[in-house]
Amino acid sequence: MTNEKAKPMIDNGDVKVFDVRSEEEYLQGHIKGCLFIPLDDLESRLDELDKNQSFLVVCRTGSRSSQAAEVLKSNGFTSVYNLQSALVLGAILWRIKISRMLNNLHPAFAIILSSVPSGSNNPKRIKGKTAFFSP
Repeated sequence: MTNEKAKPMIDNGDVKVFDVRSEEEYLQGHIKGCLFIPLDDLESRLDELDKNQSFLVVCRTGSRSSQAAEVLKSNGFTSVYNLQSALVLGAILWRIKISRMLNNLHPAFAIILSSVPSGSNNPKRIKGKTAFFSP
């Protein structure tokens, strides 16, 4: 499912967002109100889930969410969607992380960093030091 199709379903409460990333990734940032069960724990925790619930499964890249969706479907869950544009979730969470980091920096340095294009893998020179910026 694309982000464009998923957003109204989430907004209307038609699906429950289901995050299957690692605990470390989840703690770095997540969609408010989502269900969280790491992919590695999913099969042992299936009894916690309502088979009548519609789920939108998400992860950072789309790989784990695809695997989780297959596990759910093979265990009788009929309304399961995999967020195909999962990289967008990763980019959103990365920007949240950077935003939190910027809030803790000296204001002058934060202005310099905030002007760096997101997703840039090119080294930038800041006050004589080289820094790499990548999500």
